[in-house]
Amino acid sequence: SITVEGTAYHLLFSKEKEVGLQSSRWEKMTNKRYVAYYIGGEGFETANDLKLFLDRQGDFSSLALEPGKICSRLELMVSPACKERNGVFQMKASDFEFIPENGNVGCGFAPPEFFTTYFTKRVLAAQVRIFSPSLGWLKGMLMQKPSIKKVQLPGSMLKVPKSTAADCSDDVSLLVNSVFPNAASKAIDNDLKGKRV
Repeated sequence: SITVEGTAYHLLFSKEKEVGLQSSRWEKMTNKRYVAYYIGGEGFETANDLKLFLDRQGDFSSLALEPGKICSRLELMVSPACKERNGVFQMKASDFEFIPENGNVGCGFAPPEFFTTYFTKRVLAAQVRIFSPSLGWLKGMLMQKPSIKKVQLPGSMLKVPKSTAADCSDDVSLLVNSVFPNAASKAIDNDLKGKRV
C-alpha cells in the first residue's frame, strides 16, 4: 500500500506494457515498462477492505492459492474497449444463461437482437469481457445465433466464479474488446476476392 495526501491506496496488480518500438534493418527492440494499478478512497482504508470488495465482485477467495491467476483475472478490468458506443454495456444477469460445452470452448452465443441493440454497424461476433457478481467474470467470444432469447455462456468462458455473497448484485457490465467483421477481416476478404477466378 501507498499513502498519498493521507489516503491509502492498495495495489491491485501490475503488468508489463510495450510503450514503443525501435527498429533498424537488422533488429527490432521493444521498450517495455511496468504499470501498476491501485485502488483507494472511502471504503478502502485497509487491504482487508479491498479483499472484501473483490469477494463481492466474484469469488476471488477460490483463487487464493494461485496469486498469478488472481493478477491475470484482475487484468481483465483494463482490457481495451472497442469504439462502438464506448464499448461497455450494462445488462442484467437474467439476460444470460449457462449452457453445456459442445465443442465451443471459449465461445458463447448471442441472439441477433443483442447485436442490433448494442451496435450501429453489422456485427456477427464480438470478443467480450463480462463482469457480474451473480454470474462471475467471463472472457471469450460471442457468436450470433438465431432462435435464442438469451446470451448463452459455456463454462470454459468463466474465469472467476460468481460471488458467494448472499446479496450480490445481478448487474452485468459487458465490455466489448473487438468485433467481427473488422478492418483486418475485410481486408483479407477483399484480397481473396481479388484473387478469386
